[in-house]
Amino acid sequence: MSAGSIGRRYARAMLSVATDQKRLDQTVEELQTLASMWESSAELRNVLQNPVYPASIRAGVLASLASRLQLWPPTAQLLSLLDERRRLVLLPDIARAIREMADEQERRLRAHVTSAAPLPDVYFTQLKTTLERATGYSVLMRSDVDAALLGGVVTRIGDQVFDGSLRTRLDEMRDRLLAEQ
Repeated sequence: MSAGSIGRRYARAMLSVATDQKRLDQTVEELQTLASMWESSAELRNVLQNPVYPASIRAGVLASLASRLQLWPPTAQLLSLLDERRRLVLLPDIARAIREMADEQERRLRAHVTSAAPLPDVYFTQLKTTLERATGYSVLMRSDVDAALLGGVVTRIGDQVFDGSLRTRLDEMRDRLLAEQ
């Protein structure tokens, strides 16, 4: 069984518990935070993965982490279970999977908008409304600026890309002109 499918099994179980307790968004956020900490801290990974450290030390680190982050008890229990089974390395997979499952369950899509310059809030509101009408889902938008686009906007929803950038239009025009020669 692959790590991704094992992570999805844990995510599915947490999704069920969190949905029943009406704490889905909180649980997703907690797991995202834990996954981010896991990925960004080599020291944390070392302590929790290195067999030199006894189980009592790892349990203490996880309890301290749960307390400091004020984790919901089932999330803290998941951490302990993953530690016992030596599967803490699955945290990023679990966090990613539960977010995707929660988004699907709540009928949400995540859109990433990249523009050449900062865009006014009115534009984002109109784009969000248009995307929601087109998809039938609630859209959560995130934006970035990339001056290399020269102008226009690139919108990514999942694995779909809607490229309305000036850079792409100029590249297409160049390719057509070169093809005609």
